[in-house]
Amino acid sequence: MRRILIENAIPGLKLVQPVFGTDGQTILSAGTEITEFHIKRLQEIVRHIYVEEAGTEVIEDTDRSAQDVRFNVLLEAYNIVNGISVGKHVDIFKEKEQVLVLLDELCQRKDIQPVFIALRNYNDYLFEHSINVFFISMLIAIDMEFDRSRLRELGVGSLLHDTGMLQIPAAIVNKPGKLTIEETREVKKHTELGYELLRQNPDISLMAANCAWQHHERFDGSGYPRGLREKEIHEFARIVAVADVYTAMTAKTPYRKAIPVYDTVALIAKTAGVYFDHEIVTHFMKKVVAFPLGANVRLNNRQIGVVIDHLDEAKTKPVVRLTLDENNQTISRVVRINYHNSPELYVAEVI
Repeated sequence: MRRILIENAIPGLKLVQPVFGTDGQTILSAGTEITEFHIKRLQEIVRHIYVEEAGTEVIEDTDRSAQDVRFNVLLEAYNIVNGISVGKHVDIFKEKEQVLVLLDELCQRKDIQPVFIALRNYNDYLFEHSINVFFISMLIAIDMEFDRSRLRELGVGSLLHDTGMLQIPAAIVNKPGKLTIEETREVKKHTELGYELLRQNPDISLMAANCAWQHHERFDGSGYPRGLREKEIHEFARIVAVADVYTAMTAKTPYRKAIPVYDTVALIAKTAGVYFDHEIVTHFMKKVVAFPLGANVRLNNRQIGVVIDHLDEAKTKPVVRLTLDENNQTISRVVRINYHNSPELYVAEVI
């Protein structure tokens, strides 16, 4: 294998490593014999490529897939910690390095790679959702002072909690409209299917597999598949349940708009002790804030300000010091946002 400048490439060379675009997607796979068209296209994107030399072999397909997935995992992780995804509302600064190192370690494990490759190939939403759930779960667990071993097990379980969805027909998973009763019943099978899939792998622990089986159980016994209550639900699954709901509700999909973070956080806080473990929600609330102190926000009247305080423990009702009016003129005024009592004024977005 040798690394060459793209301007020195000639048709007929064979790639040894895949080429990724700016969005992290694979443009050309390893093993591709490049053409003049490829070279012109690549000149717009990359400076170097890795090509085959005599006596060398192209990376195996499975290794290439694992490399592609690792790249995409870390790209999505970068988006999270830089506020492009859930990170705007997540206090991740102190734990960033610890969580990223653990994620990189896990996505290189041979027992996890095949499942995660399948997730990546199956559905972009499912892939990104899994990484987001991993991040939120890790932040909760770190705040709960989990040791390295328990973090690693929870990391596996949270990353792979939705693996059972791989066995649900794509036509149902990707259906744009409301599911029928029968389709809903089919989707609910993903918890047991995921558990069974993970238990087939001797290197994945029962604790991690329980995340797949129990993440839709609810503290009051109203969840599925078994209607477990309170401490009958494994602690890992109780953590993933909170992370899963937060991530799913705040995500934009082709079928519905994202629910605002402040509404999602308020709902989780309100249902602590009902749907979710109150202690875990307390740790969650310390790490995920609808309107973080110091955040720049735009109100629905187009005025801009900075969050300087909160009116409630859940931190969904911010006190905002306005800095710019709707005409971008400097102002200095403090407003208290309580959209339940005064729905005419609310935070439109964190900027």
